[in-house]
Amino acid sequence: MAAPKIGWVGLGQMGQSHVMHLLADGFSVTVWNRDKTKCEPVARAGAAVADTPSDVVKSSEVTFVMLSNAAAALDVYQQPTGVLAGLEVGKGVVDCASLDAETMRQLDALVQGKGGKFCAAPVAGHSGMARDATCQFICAGNEELYITVDRALSCMSKHRVFVGADVGAASNHKVVLNGLLAKITASMGEALAQAEAADLEQATFMEIVEGHAMNSPLLQLCARMMISGEHTPLFMLQHMEKDARLADELARSTGQPSPVTAATLGAYAAAKQDGRWNELNWTAIHDATKAAR
Repeated sequence: MAAPKIGWVGLGQMGQSHVMHLLADGFSVTVWNRDKTKCEPVARAGAAVADTPSDVVKSSEVTFVMLSNAAAALDVYQQPTGVLAGLEVGKGVVDCASLDAETMRQLDALVQGKGGKFCAAPVAGHSGMARDATCQFICAGNEELYITVDRALSCMSKHRVFVGADVGAASNHKVVLNGLLAKITASMGEALAQAEAADLEQATFMEIVEGHAMNSPLLQLCARMMISGEHTPLFMLQHMEKDARLADELARSTGQPSPVTAATLGAYAAAKQDGRWNELNWTAIHDATKAAR
């Protein structure tokens, strides 16, 4: 089977890396981003740059979409020169954003209403993992489309999983997963803040953690960034606040008591409202925790 012509709409930190992997694997890729300067690196690597999202879809058999939130997605899909305007019967759309299940199902209905095929494929991982092709795709929707893009997903990730026909299930898996990540990171930040407040050496505390059963690469990554104070953004704190909020909303909608999720959302919401850490890595929740002392 010949590789499909790929479109990509939305070139943030992760999107740029994904497109680079597609180009390196020999795919023909056409891209669009609201800020065209973000298209320049992939254009130099061989991608074509379109003027509108609809132009991307018209020139591609499958278009990947990766936008920051539900409002941006609904706008770029539905604007006069948006994704839907370029759709024809049989074309595919794969949405890789972290969205709530209701929005993802709405996008699925819009694409199917134009005769297209739709898959949700939110990405589990940060920009460094996208760069190294070690992230995961959580996929749902049209299984034929999922099979069509298997090679593309493979070259961008270490793993992909298909969770069924309901695209909302892919969204909810990602929401629960990132909610867990937010909770673990906030707990690590709080523990290091407690150690410092008690006049304990944070490095010594982490040596103890390293020998404990709970140790993990994630805890060590968080500790390195938190202790050094270097929060180079792999995944911005303001985006983690959004995911913590989605996890809290999901818990409330299902009636599942989730006090730890609610408390974690409170910590990230306070940090976001302060504003100093929004565009830093999500591990800056440690700095926000210390600042509240």
